[in-house]
Amino acid sequence: MQRNDFESAINQAIYLDGAREENGENLINIARSAAQQRDFDAAAKGFQYIVDMGPNNFNYITATLELLTVKRDKIVLSRNYTQKDLFSLRDAYNKFLSEYYNAYTSSKATIDLAKLNALYIHDLSTAIAGLETLIENPRADKSLVGIAKMDLGDYYILDEQPWESILLYTQVEKEYKGNPIGEEAKYRNAKLSYYKGDFEWAQTQLKIIKSNTTEFISNDAIDLSVFIADNITLDTTLEPMLLFSQADLLKFQHKFEAANEKLDFLISIYPNHSLTDDVYWMKANLELDNRNFKEATEYLKRIVDNYSTDLWGDNALFLWAEIEQFNLNNPEKAKELYEKLILDFQGSTFMVETRKRYRILRGEKLAE
Repeated sequence: MQRNDFESAINQAIYLDGAREENGENLINIARSAAQQRDFDAAAKGFQYIVDMGPNNFNYITATLELLTVKRDKIVLSRNYTQKDLFSLRDAYNKFLSEYYNAYTSSKATIDLAKLNALYIHDLSTAIAGLETLIENPRADKSLVGIAKMDLGDYYILDEQPWESILLYTQVEKEYKGNPIGEEAKYRNAKLSYYKGDFEWAQTQLKIIKSNTTEFISNDAIDLSVFIADNITLDTTLEPMLLFSQADLLKFQHKFEAANEKLDFLISIYPNHSLTDDVYWMKANLELDNRNFKEATEYLKRIVDNYSTDLWGDNALFLWAEIEQFNLNNPEKAKELYEKLILDFQGSTFMVETRKRYRILRGEKLAE
């Protein structure tokens, strides 16, 4: 575990589980740690061992759902998948939902399946229908219903029904007031205003969020608020910002080619604009969405070389290193980039994870 050698850790945990008759109790935590460190194969082996114990095991349903999550994350985060992989995973989710009903686990699986259908298989109607059924179920977990409503709002944006999205986000805001779920809904409402080009209203909502919400959402709200403020006060025209927010919406809707065309138009009309590094950051992420890893690193390198002191400096360096490590199988380059981040961005929010990954790539033993 200290060396992040999860394959060996899982093998030893399986042996100990059998010897001590622990029924997977300790193994499930080790498999979760492996999944967090993106050793999906080792994690899957651990969860599969528990599943193979059969449905009478106390951890069976939890391990089955965790195994599905690991398979999904391996596909999505590696961005190295085929349509066959997606359909196979969808079938596995449907099988789980048909065989094992539990108010919480079935709701969680339904939300995950809807995300798979909406964002990767591009079957919006099935994703929307699944979440609507969940929301109408009086036995469903209340917090998961709130998440389902927000995700449904997202999918209505994909389906070009933004008014339905506003209604759902506003509903969740009111139902979960003072709760992180309600604050997340307010943030998504503000971001929808930004997508639509209503920057002043978005700013009004973001200021409220910044003052009374959780750190994670507050940081997102601060970033978007600062971004809007920086780019609507520098110009006499809002056109560059409008073009950028339109491209951002197209990206959110998975219309990647149209988003790229919008960004190219922005750069051609407004070269050397203050939004240039933001354009490169979005282009890098568009290339990632299309699984063009080398092309993504080229845009990230432009940010690191020319805009390192701006908003995306450390983000670009961390993402570049991550791509080299996990997608391009270039650990030496990743180690070099993590080292640069440690030296040049000591106050970065990525510092803890960066140091851990750097030490692992150097072969150091991590402390407990």
